[in-house]
Amino acid sequence: MFEHLADLETELEKLESQLPELYAGGDQAAARDAGRRHAELKPVVDAYREYRRTEADVADARELLAAETDTEMREYLQGELAEREARLAELEATLK
Repeated sequence: MFEHLADLETELEKLESQLPELYAGGDQAAARDAGRRHAELKPVVDAYREYRRTEADVADARELLAAETDTEMREYLQGELAEREARLAELEATLK
């Protein structure tokens, strides 16, 4: 699944770089089609990017938790980790 999402991210980046040319070129059909495709891809790619950031945050929180010895700080980090893992699950469900 994530390989396909990476391909969509690449497609969106390429499309975003071409949009100004398409709009300026005067080909209304091509500009309209590109605009539609952009509208389709943008929310999916944004969710994928947030998923990757959240996944990195989860890994960082786990690393900090493993190294932490202070009880209060461990409790705080466990709460943060639980929140991030819940968000990660939400994003995964959205992407599927």
